[in-house]
Amino acid sequence: MHAFPWLGVLLSFSALSAQEPPAPTPKPEVPAVGTKVGEMIPEFELATRDLKQADGAPKTFSSRGAGKTRLYVSMSTNCPGVAGYVERLKQLDLDLTKQGVEVLFVYPNYTEKLPAKEKFHKDHGFAARFAEDVDAQVFGGKLKAKKTCEAILVDEKGVIRYRGGIDDNPGKPKEVKRRYVVEAAEAVKAGKVYEGPFPPAPG
Repeated sequence: MHAFPWLGVLLSFSALSAQEPPAPTPKPEVPAVGTKVGEMIPEFELATRDLKQADGAPKTFSSRGAGKTRLYVSMSTNCPGVAGYVERLKQLDLDLTKQGVEVLFVYPNYTEKLPAKEKFHKDHGFAARFAEDVDAQVFGGKLKAKKTCEAILVDEKGVIRYRGGIDDNPGKPKEVKRRYVVEAAEAVKAGKVYEGPFPPAPG
């Protein structure tokens, strides 16, 4: 009886051919663009200023493609709510910067002029850059924010991970027990999802 070595190869090939092709690798879901937690932040640009730089010239800041965790905070030069948060905002800036979070204070009030914003920012010693949001087109328009001291934390992919107030006690800084923005930032930097709470900004 003659052996046919090619027969085994043929049978093996037939068995492989009969197997179902591997399932395609599912593509990761892309979040919808929006203003809620879990959605991709809308695309926009702002003119930012860094008063630590000698010229203080504005630089274009884009909401997309930076690959950084970012925190936006709405500001005002004459809002009592902001005045009560000045020291906490300065500490928040320092704490988050150490974690590699880029902080940007945004002034969306069209009635406040640029010199007043520069003076307020400089007099209070804010380290982070600030941006003018002319006619509130970004914070009031694209982001639908209505109050000052509203914080919006965005991860490296541009997904909103936190939106709301800074902490749990707007009126009494010495009685603050939870710093929600810091908690959310720590979760993002650790590769986790912050589950809340998401209290509204005091305004």
